[in-house]
Amino acid sequence: MKKKIIIITAITSLVLFLDLWTKHLAVENLCRPMGEYTGAASCMSPMRVVHVIHGFFSLRYVENKGAAWGMGRNLSPGLRGALFVGVSGLAVILLFYFMFKARREQVLLLAALSFVLGGALGNLSDRIRYGYVVDFVEWYIGNYRGRWHWPTFNVADAAIVVGIALLAIEMFSASRREAIQESQAQKET
Repeated sequence: MKKKIIIITAITSLVLFLDLWTKHLAVENLCRPMGEYTGAASCMSPMRVVHVIHGFFSLRYVENKGAAWGMGRNLSPGLRGALFVGVSGLAVILLFYFMFKARREQVLLLAALSFVLGGALGNLSDRIRYGYVVDFVEWYIGNYRGRWHWPTFNVADAAIVVGIALLAIEMFSASRREAIQESQAQKET
């Protein structure tokens, strides 16, 4: 049990810290001129875009009022807030349930669920505090806002994707292990 708690706490805390810290930096540096951070997340002045790698990667503050890729952003604010906070809260509860059920030897599964939990908590924190999620990472190919543009995201979103990828690897590995064990059992009989 101790090993499980260490894995869950370390990864979830790291993801949550990095997400909240980078969002703070995005608000501080992309919303207002340097040094005029007021603590509020909403941009009052024109947004700055920082081109990190021209033709590929920029930093730009976005208030995502919807879910993934902005879905549901046109819902009324009250319904949107209740729905997204409720779904996020349910996801967090389910993640804790699956973590509790996981065996301590299932390190990859615990890591995967911890990445998803940290990301879910980071975005849930934004939804509760602001009513939207702060996004700031933009990937695109070509000119800024060019031919191919991936939706703007944040560290929490990236952690959720990493967690889902690890979960897929764990599921594939587990099914392979079971197939090998079944094959060996058949050979022995």
